[in-house]
Amino acid sequence: MSLSNEGNDDLEAASMRRSPLFWCAFASVLLTRLCSIPRSFWEFDETLFAQAILSYDPLNHHPPPPGYPVFIALGKLINFFVHDPFVALVMLSVIGSLAGFCFLTAAFRNLSGDVSVGIVGALFFYLSPVMLVHSTLPISDAIALCLLASTLWAASLVDQRGGRGLLLFPLMAALTVGCRPQFSIAIVPLLLYVAASKRDLRRALVILSAFAVVCLFWMVPLIAVTGGLQGFLRFEGTQANYFATHDADISRSGRSAALIVLRFIAHPWGPKWLSAPLLILSLLGITMLMVRRQYRALPLMFACLPYLVFSLLMMDPADGPRYALPALLGMAYTMAVGLTHAGRVMGRSVGVVAVCLFGVASLTYTSTFIAQRSSESSPPERAAAFARATLPSNAVILAELPLWPHATYLLNQFQIRKIEEGWKEFAGRSDIPLFIYADGFSQSPGAKNFSWIDSDAYGKLTRNHYRVSSLIPLPPSQRFVAAGGVFPPERTTSGLSWRWLGRQAQIRLPDVDATRVVITLTLPPAYPAESNEIDLFINGRKAPTLHVPRNASRDITLPVVDGENVVTFRPRIAYAPAQISESENRDPRTLSVQLTAVRQLR
Repeated sequence: MSLSNEGNDDLEAASMRRSPLFWCAFASVLLTRLCSIPRSFWEFDETLFAQAILSYDPLNHHPPPPGYPVFIALGKLINFFVHDPFVALVMLSVIGSLAGFCFLTAAFRNLSGDVSVGIVGALFFYLSPVMLVHSTLPISDAIALCLLASTLWAASLVDQRGGRGLLLFPLMAALTVGCRPQFSIAIVPLLLYVAASKRDLRRALVILSAFAVVCLFWMVPLIAVTGGLQGFLRFEGTQANYFATHDADISRSGRSAALIVLRFIAHPWGPKWLSAPLLILSLLGITMLMVRRQYRALPLMFACLPYLVFSLLMMDPADGPRYALPALLGMAYTMAVGLTHAGRVMGRSVGVVAVCLFGVASLTYTSTFIAQRSSESSPPERAAAFARATLPSNAVILAELPLWPHATYLLNQFQIRKIEEGWKEFAGRSDIPLFIYADGFSQSPGAKNFSWIDSDAYGKLTRNHYRVSSLIPLPPSQRFVAAGGVFPPERTTSGLSWRWLGRQAQIRLPDVDATRVVITLTLPPAYPAESNEIDLFINGRKAPTLHVPRNASRDITLPVVDGENVVTFRPRIAYAPAQISESENRDPRTLSVQLTAVRQLR
C-alpha cells in the first residue's frame, strides 16, 4: 500500500505549476476571496479572537475555549505590522485560503495521481457556498483548513525516498491541532493510520514522537496562562461539559436525524438544485474509488469520515455548515473523482464546464449576503456605532448573550452588563439610562433596528444570528426584577421577545409612582396543551385567574400601591419539553407560560 505517487510527484508538481488550468483556478480563488472580505466584525467568536490578539487570556474567553494558541500566535505576528486585530485576522484568513488551495490541490493530486482531480477537487471546496461565506472571516477556520490541507499533502510524501514527509507530516498535523483544536477529530485518526500503515515500529515512533514534541511547544504556553496543569484541565473540562450539555444535547432539540444530515452534508453546498448534483457526483466518486481500489485515498478518508460521523452525532446543528468543513474536503475529492469519470464518458471538457458552472452558481447564491457584508458594516457594528454616537456617557448597556463579545469590544466606553445581571442591578435606578443591545428586531417604542437583507444563503450557511440587531431603551416602568422562577429573555429575529415562567414565578415591580400594571402572558403555537390557567397574586392578594389559549396572548391589569410591589404567578400547567413522549426537544427546563410584557402605568 502506498501513500504517494512514488517517483512521479516532482514531475506532476512541475506539471501543475505549468498548467494554465491551475493558474486560472488560483486566480478565481483569489478574486472571490478579495470580493468577499468583510467590512467589520460580525460573528460571535470574531471579537473574542480580536481581544486575544491584544491580550491572550483564555480564562476570560479571549480567545474562546479551547485556546487556539497557534492561531493567536500567527495573528499576533501579523498584527505586529498592521496594528489592527481585525485587519490582521482577515489577512491571515485570506492568506490561509490561497495557500490552502495550493496545498489541497497538491494533496488531491498526490492521492489520485491526476493533476486535474487535484485542481477540480480544490476548486469544488474553495468555491463552495460555505467557503465563500466563511473563508475570509477573522476566525480560525481558513488558516486551520490550510494547515489540514498541508497535513494531507505531507501524508502523501511520507513514503517517498529520502523520507522528507516523515517529519513534515507530524509537524503540520501538530500545528493544525494547535491552530484549531477541534480538528484533532480528523487529525488523530489520520495520524494513527499513517503511523501504522507500514507496520514499522520505528517509523511509527518517529511520527508520533515528532507530533507530541511539536504539540508540547504550543501546549506549554497554554497550560501556563490557564493556571498550570490543574487549571488547564479545569479549563478544558468546563468546555467539555458545556459541549456535552449544549452542543451534543440541548442544541439538537427539535432536529430530526434527516434535518441534521441535511445541515452538515447538503446545506454547505447550497440549495437543493445545487447540492443534489454534487452529492450524486460524490457518490459516483466513492463508487469508483471502491471499484478501482484506490488505496492512496485512504488517508483522506481516515481524516474526513470520523470527523463527519462525530459532527452528525455530537455537534451543534446551528453551526453545521461551518463545523462540517473538514469533512467537506473528502466530499470535494470524491466529487472531483466522480466528475473525472463522467468526463471520460462525456468528454474531457465536461469537468472544466461543470466546475465553472458550479462557481458561478455558488457566487450567485451567496451574492446578496456577501455583497452586503463587503460593502457595509454588520448590524451589531452599526448598532454599536449608533450607541457610541448618541447615548449619554452614563448609559448602561445590557448585552444579550449572543452580543456579549461585541459589547465588550465595541462598547467598552460604557458600563456593560449581561442582561439578567444588569436588569436586576439597575431596576430601581431611574437616574441611569438602560439600553438593551439585542440580537434581533424590536418593536419597542424608541428602539433602533439595524439589519441586512434576508436570504436563503444566510439561513442555510450561518447560525442565523446577527442579521438584525437593535438598541432598545428600557424605561424605569418596565424594569421589574425576576425574583424567582423567571428564565432569561429570549428573542426572535422578527421581534418577538419573552421570558418563560417556571412552575411558580415571582417578579418585583420598581417604585415608579404608578397606579396599575399591565402584564401580558402568551402561549406559543407549539404549546403542548390547548390552554393554561394562571392564578395571579399582587402583594399576596389573589387576582383574577387568567385564561391563556395556545397561540394567543392575554393581558391582565392589576392595581399597585406606592413602593415595591410583588406579583406571583401560579400556572395550572407546567412541563419539561425533554420529558414529553416522542418529543425531539431536549430542553430540560420546567416551563409554563411566556411573560411577554410588563408595563406600569399612572
